[in-house]
Amino acid sequence: MQDHNYDVLSKTYSLTNYSENVVSYIAGYVIKMIKKTVHCEDCLSLLIEENPDDPNYYLIKRRNLGAYLFPSKSLVLICSETEKFIRLLMNLKDDRLPSTDLVNNIVINVSAKLLPNLGRTVYSNHEHSFHLLKMTIYSYCKIRCHNLAKTFTATVQGDAIRKKFSKLIIFHHQ
Repeated sequence: MQDHNYDVLSKTYSLTNYSENVVSYIAGYVIKMIKKTVHCEDCLSLLIEENPDDPNYYLIKRRNLGAYLFPSKSLVLICSETEKFIRLLMNLKDDRLPSTDLVNNIVINVSAKLLPNLGRTVYSNHEHSFHLLKMTIYSYCKIRCHNLAKTFTATVQGDAIRKKFSKLIIFHHQ
């Protein structure tokens, strides 16, 4: 019996425009997570877009009051590929939560797919490029795993009775 089905992993998964906007929005938060640990100005400048004119920044522009960071196109590309791989794994596992080695699998597969493409971007000339790639994928996976766990917990617990009938529950001693 095989542990992995690599033929299925070679298939591509596409994201809608809305999903691309959400991925860009999450990528802005990934920048904030990375800024806590990375203090290299060159590395941080690779993550932030100075002139955001891409339509994938619509959600960030809509919600922005000055505090949101616009991710670079390379960062959005990394996060998009990570999202596609997470969705592919979720599809393979019948929408169950991925296993603990999720991040390592995603780093290996996304890096193998993206490193030739990132050769044409500013990441290729930078000495910390693989470390940034790894941190980006790890941060994005952490955000998505928290979201997946939260939605899974909500489905397992069901609707909270106290939320619906707060006064009625008080009188029924629950």
